[in-house]
Amino acid sequence: RPPRSTLFPYTTLFRSAQHSVALSGTGFDSTITEYPYSEGFDTATFPPVGWSNYSIDRTTNAYNATGYWSRKTSGTYNTTSGCAFISYNYSSTHDACLQLPNLNIPASHRLSFYWRDHDSKVADHDSTFCEISTDGGATWTVLAYLSPVDTQSAYQKVDVSLNPYAGNGRMIRFRDTTDASYSAWGTHLDAITIAEGYDYPAGTPVVVGTETVTVSGGNANNGTGEIPAIPNSSFVAAGSIVLQLLGAGPWTVTIETTAPWGAYYSNGHWSSVQNIGGFLTFVVEASKDAEVPIVFGDTDPTLPVELSSFTATITSNLAVKIAWIAQSETNHSGYNVLRSEVNSLPAAIRINPSLIDNGTALGTQISYSYTDIEAYSNMVY
Repeated sequence: RPPRSTLFPYTTLFRSAQHSVALSGTGFDSTITEYPYSEGFDTATFPPVGWSNYSIDRTTNAYNATGYWSRKTSGTYNTTSGCAFISYNYSSTHDACLQLPNLNIPASHRLSFYWRDHDSKVADHDSTFCEISTDGGATWTVLAYLSPVDTQSAYQKVDVSLNPYAGNGRMIRFRDTTDASYSAWGTHLDAITIAEGYDYPAGTPVVVGTETVTVSGGNANNGTGEIPAIPNSSFVAAGSIVLQLLGAGPWTVTIETTAPWGAYYSNGHWSSVQNIGGFLTFVVEASKDAEVPIVFGDTDPTLPVELSSFTATITSNLAVKIAWIAQSETNHSGYNVLRSEVNSLPAAIRINPSLIDNGTALGTQISYSYTDIEAYSNMVY
């Protein structure tokens, strides 16, 4: 038989030490860089991977890892399996925040989500905000205000342009603040999506205040530029917009409005149009991603003069005499006469070699004329 084993006790001594270890490779980065992006809280993991659920001390603005948002599986949007939820009795000294991973947001993208709060008694005590930061969380801009005045029977959709905030390292969060006066249902969030989208999709009417704007020939976003100086100092704008027209054009911008006149600014000058049938129609010539300011109001924005007549008649030698009478003139240098084969100001050319600034006084009025000796049939002046 084999020999019996013998066991010998022994002791091993461990010494503590510090060692520096160099690591290489790529760590996990939760930054959102690919779109469309969506989150519906349909998995049990909460907050979702890369998200943050935390609170902020309202007095000191200090960060606290305690999060008050949670996941619910009932009362979701469109009967999905989950939604995010905040109860309104958590704390009177902290704001509860649910934050997306950092985002690298391309131009022409939009944020949309659905929210619901069917307990209206918290309207004067609690508020939920959707906010964005472009400076690493130092300051936040409100994108949407989520607090009902009346009881909500269904989810509401929020759709907001992220184009003004395009860039890397952006942060978006949902922040709820409460005075802890009521124990209520709280805000539900669901179906969060970030995807390419435009303020004015091509061919789609978009309501802006009391006007309806339609852009054809390409998509458009709200621009960030200012309205240039308007030639007519007496013009009072009833409304204005700045459009960032995308693509190569040309574009047609139609505004349904009661304003009799409108004008757009392109290539260093204003071009005006008159309301026809309740619509102002601007044809903007082709260029690359043009930013076009538009104004509309009761008078022609481009004219520092008021005309009482403007006529074109054929003379005996088959020339065309263009004549006009100025009822009033303010801060202007003179006149140019433009001619075109079509009724389009951008297609017109100037036919007078020098500025027409010499008129004939007719009491308080001034009469002007110019003779076009190179006229063809069907010309527009």
